[in-house]
Amino acid sequence: MIIPQYWATATDSRTVDGRQVSIKRYGWSDESQEQAEQKAAERLKQAFEQVQSGAKVTRVERKEDYSGSEGVPIREEVVSRHKAAIITRNSYGALCMNTPNVLFADVDFDTRSELEHYWWVFLPLAIMVLGLNFLYSSGGTLIIWLLGGALAAIPLTIAINKAKTSLRGGKEEQALKPVKAYAQKHPDWHLRIYRTPAGLRVLAMHRTFEPDSPETHDFMSSIKADAIYIRMCRNQKCFRARLTPKPWRIGYVQEGKPRPGEWPPPSHKKSVRQRWISGYEKASQPYAACRYLMSLGSTTVNVEAEYIRKMHDQYCKADQRLDIA
Repeated sequence: MIIPQYWATATDSRTVDGRQVSIKRYGWSDESQEQAEQKAAERLKQAFEQVQSGAKVTRVERKEDYSGSEGVPIREEVVSRHKAAIITRNSYGALCMNTPNVLFADVDFDTRSELEHYWWVFLPLAIMVLGLNFLYSSGGTLIIWLLGGALAAIPLTIAINKAKTSLRGGKEEQALKPVKAYAQKHPDWHLRIYRTPAGLRVLAMHRTFEPDSPETHDFMSSIKADAIYIRMCRNQKCFRARLTPKPWRIGYVQEGKPRPGEWPPPSHKKSVRQRWISGYEKASQPYAACRYLMSLGSTTVNVEAEYIRKMHDQYCKADQRLDIA
């Protein structure tokens, strides 16, 4: 896991095999701005050497904060460091926990449309409408009958899908099923479960893990963790959990929100950014980022995992009865 304190940019345009080639590369360092600039220059040199050898290279690296891209570390403001863990501020201003070996996993609720299978509901209605129109009406009213059937199918489809979800225990229970199944198959695991606004957060308490290990990937795949999160963990070699609310969920939409990858910000934006952050932190006070639900499996507790757990729960207000956002 690399989350540098200093960043630099190196760009150049050169003629290679009779064509003009422009390349931009970033550099980073935890030691100094000079080292970040040196690394940017070295990476730029390597990129041009690859072009000259005939290799395909990315010409312009995108400025992203936590993209999961190969080769470029997390580009976010480092707010504080706690042993191996680092708390950063992400692209929309929320604080995030980054840890190299304490396993967090996000499981999103099923977000399929409430109008899923609409056509299976509308089709029998359409057949019924055609039959009624044939028996009792003239051809001129067929379009009106079909339109009425199409409109009637919308609330009926929503009601059917909601009933199906309810019969299966609701979205939360459906998301919990693979997690509970994994805990049953691995009784030595200790899983701590949290409710988030859009799903679940799972924290492994019994030992530490490597983010890119086959075991980690098997666990995340088995509990149906978010696919993008799995890829980011593997590429960035860290686990991650949001600690404070998303601003739009608490109605905080003031001007000055941080932009993705814009760290450090230009000097003329620093004061605007700081005002935005101060307002966001005040607005987020009445909210929690997640809520503790339950623990599954063993009672084994790893020292490093417990250290992270305490800090996570305190920042997230996971034990307080607050609205989650």
